[in-house]
Amino acid sequence: MKLKVLVVDLEFAPNQRKVLWRAGLTTIILLAGAGAALAAFPTPQYETGNLLTAASLNSNFGALESRIAAIESPVRLRYTHEGHLAIAQNGDVVVTGWTKDFDSASAFEATGGVFTAPLAGTYLVEATIAWAAASTSAITHRLFISGNSIGQNFLSWSLGDVRTDVPLLQHGSYLTKLAKGDTIYLQVFTDEPVAGDRIIGNDHRANYLQIVRLGD
Repeated sequence: MKLKVLVVDLEFAPNQRKVLWRAGLTTIILLAGAGAALAAFPTPQYETGNLLTAASLNSNFGALESRIAAIESPVRLRYTHEGHLAIAQNGDVVVTGWTKDFDSASAFEATGGVFTAPLAGTYLVEATIAWAAASTSAITHRLFISGNSIGQNFLSWSLGDVRTDVPLLQHGSYLTKLAKGDTIYLQVFTDEPVAGDRIIGNDHRANYLQIVRLGD
């Protein structure tokens, strides 16, 4: 309970002062009694969350800083691959050796092909890979997006009937939630038995990887 005291400086006649003095003394006595009565009751207790504490302030400011960082430093990247990458038969291989087109957050390690999420949120991943013409039509090609927290997920899967006279352009996209620090990478698979460069192409229309943070 809080008491507000208002002090007013006024001039009164002598006889008025006596009356006011007696009234004021009585008021003081009454207030003192009321104060003593209030003191007998315990101090009101507030529920958790109603108290302004350093911990709550730090938490709120931390959340605010994360939101500001997401607005001021959006995560958008695009990398291309010049091809000439040999893929072992029947193996899930991480695509490495990318070339940066742009990367707003410097979040992709191009040599190893690993993206590390700089902020928690929802991410859209898109990739296109150009496969060399197959030796037989009964060839399977797959694209995966994999990571430490999301496991292995299909982007695209060709179920045979691949033409042997032209390359195969394979595209896929994947929407996922990532925590800050989570890693993801593009994997490919083929059961093509012929040795040599299985990923081909030398411009952005052939092989690329794009990752965009959409929000929370």
